[in-house]
Amino acid sequence: MHTSSDNFMCYVFHVEPSAGAMAKTIEAACKLRYQKVLDAHTAKSAAIANGKGWGESLREKFGSVRERLSTSSSRHSLSRV
Repeated sequence: MHTSSDNFMCYVFHVEPSAGAMAKTIEAACKLRYQKVLDAHTAKSAAIANGKGWGESLREKFGSVRERLSTSSSRHSLSRV
């Protein structure tokens, strides 16, 4: 990761016996953050088109992301059983 003072930072994780679960968790967190950015930029145009406020539009988007993440995590935990 590049910092403002032209330094670079690196995070390293070591997980035994497999880093699969950690990788999935980090991937989900990155996707959620990216989705928040997309929602913030599209919420204004969607709210104007739908006549909704930005709060209501964000609640709808967060609900769909939350449902996808909970479905994904439940599938992942079932596959480990």
